[in-house]
Amino acid sequence: MAGALLLYNFGRLRSGAVIKGVVVLLAVSASVAVFAVAAPLRPKPALATSCGEISDYAPAWSPDGRFVAFTRVRGSGGDSGVFRIGPDGRHQRRISAAGDYAYGAVWSPDGKRVAYATFDLAAVVRIVVARADGTAAHIVATFQGEREPPTTFLSWSPNGAWVAYVDSAGDLLVADASGGGEQRLIAHGATQPAWSPEGSQIAYVAANGITISDPGGGNPRTIAQGAFPAWSPDSRRIAYTSVPGVGVHVIGADGSADRLVDPSGSFPQWTPDGDALVDVSPSGRQHGAVHVVRLASARVRTVSHDASHMFGSDDSAASITPNRKTIVFSSTPVVGGSEIRLVHRDGRAEHRLSYHCAIVDEGAGGHVYGTWLGDIVRARNNLHDTITCGAGYDIADADRRDRVARDCETVRRS
Repeated sequence: MAGALLLYNFGRLRSGAVIKGVVVLLAVSASVAVFAVAAPLRPKPALATSCGEISDYAPAWSPDGRFVAFTRVRGSGGDSGVFRIGPDGRHQRRISAAGDYAYGAVWSPDGKRVAYATFDLAAVVRIVVARADGTAAHIVATFQGEREPPTTFLSWSPNGAWVAYVDSAGDLLVADASGGGEQRLIAHGATQPAWSPEGSQIAYVAANGITISDPGGGNPRTIAQGAFPAWSPDSRRIAYTSVPGVGVHVIGADGSADRLVDPSGSFPQWTPDGDALVDVSPSGRQHGAVHVVRLASARVRTVSHDASHMFGSDDSAASITPNRKTIVFSSTPVVGGSEIRLVHRDGRAEHRLSYHCAIVDEGAGGHVYGTWLGDIVRARNNLHDTITCGAGYDIADADRRDRVARDCETVRRS
């Protein structure tokens, strides 16, 4: 089951980064931002912390903005569950059943239900629909997987009656969300489905490009070469990622007026007013970061800030709350782990929603780094370390002989 880590492990330790015996935990609520942004708010801390045991990814806002659903992987990847948490870090609840290897949660349009996938030791994949609190869970589709949990690309129909998914054979199907057993094949060899908000069309990626059809799969037409289609709120336009995997376009649903709006973006999502997109730059030579793309002015603004080489993180899976103010995204620091973060649409007040620690190589003493946010850096390893905390209000737990930089506001020595 360790191979399931491929589902979220898109940015672990960078080769050449010397980081030894470090544990990075909670962003202290009184952290002070730099990078020319306003001082962050003082968010209430999340309830869950763990040392090297947890990674959170794939966050999704509930339609009313009251909760964020996400996938949590524990340990080496043998345990994966679907959770929800309030944007203040409280009211965390496991939605999927204990013992189920669950992942990939998506909210129903009315926010009353959640769909997710499970995967078992016999490599059977089940598409599950449950109430928003995890109760009344029932299976709406089952198919045989392979050795690793597949990405199912779950997508709800606007009326909440159907859930689209992709099986291990690469077929795009829809299942009756009530559990009645009815299923329909939309297309062979298709993936990444997205329902139009008004419900009369479904977009997906086929072998010949981004295709739009009616909900039953009829009248297909290809409008562009690309991936990850996302409908505008008025169902008139589609944002998508270029074939090379970098470059966000907007095109009319009829295939007209195709234009590049973010040359360095991927995985676009619309803001509820349809005036802007939220996307991320893919990781590579630089860390992935969250962008807001204003369509009228063609302005692209980076709103996440943790992208330095030594202190940075790879950001992904960004989406904006229904009130258009707050962006949630997954962040994977170079020190390890993966956490959920929030940032205002204008780039202010970036902070952790979930936070975890990571114990990296405990070989010879070396240079220990914090992150851009406030950290607790634990380096009590009986080795001679040099500790640099970075920005934010930081606490360093150090050995007496460790060298601790002045940017560690509080130092506690053993």
